Amino acid sequence: MKHYKIYNINDLYNQNGGYSKFLTILSYNVSWEAITSLLKQCSSNGICKTNILYNIKYNIKKYNPDFAFFQEASEHNDILNLFNNNIYDYYVNTSDKEYMISLWNKQKFTVVNMYNGNLEKGRPFAIIILANNKNKQIIALINIHAGHYIDTETTIFKIINNFIKKNISSSIKKSITRVIMGGDFNRNIFIDDTSNYTIQFSNDFELIKVVDNKNTCCSILSDELTFNFDHVLDSYKPAIQKIVKHKQFPASDHMPIIVKLSI
Repeated sequence: MKHYKIYNINDLYNQNGGYSKFLTILSYNVSWEAITSLLKQCSSNGICKTNILYNIKYNIKKYNPDFAFFQEASEHNDILNLFNNNIYDYYVNTSDKEYMISLWNKQKFTVVNMYNGNLEKGRPFAIIILANNKNKQIIALINIHAGHYIDTETTIFKIINNFIKKNISSSIKKSITRVIMGGDFNRNIFIDDTSNYTIQFSNDFELIKVVDNKNTCCSILSDELTFNFDHVLDSYKPAIQKIVKHKQFPASDHMPIIVKLSI
């Protein structure tokens, strides 16, 4: 029997004190085919890349994210150049032809360690262990790009948990107090009953699901989308997630999401 909690997003402000204090996360699958102009609709003067970079820059300026996750970030240097390097630090990892970027506000968080692995060839994940400079909370930040499979436990969580068991020291595992996982899940997690969505360090961290029917994929020309693929989940309290519609089209086939998490 599955034991994760399901929350109604309309009740979250009451449960979390109105989110007067929160962390903000930007997550965006930027589509390597779009950003490298391989798609026919993107081949004219690199228009998709220009628009993707504009959309990212807009979201950085408007939301000042504490963390940012990017998948399929082939033009990763151009994306990184959008972030103020006096504020942000980053980790880039690869799997086959895919680049993944994870960024954090280094004025607020200090790196403990960084790891990366593969869910399969061309589908990476990154685990960034961060210490909150204010309250010393140790957070495991996980960026993922999942494949198109039905069994989440086998194809995502079993792989990541086995990696943690084999590659992360017991002292670091014992220090973890919170897990935040985000990225392109390639599934609607809110109707997925194939996993308990649990990350295993020294303690088990259940990621909290929030009822959400917002679609984030898949069209480079329109915001009329069909699939609910991109998510951020937290083990501490339920997240508030919204789609940020593209300011300029054509762009990626995924929409960016902005997520607020309780501190």
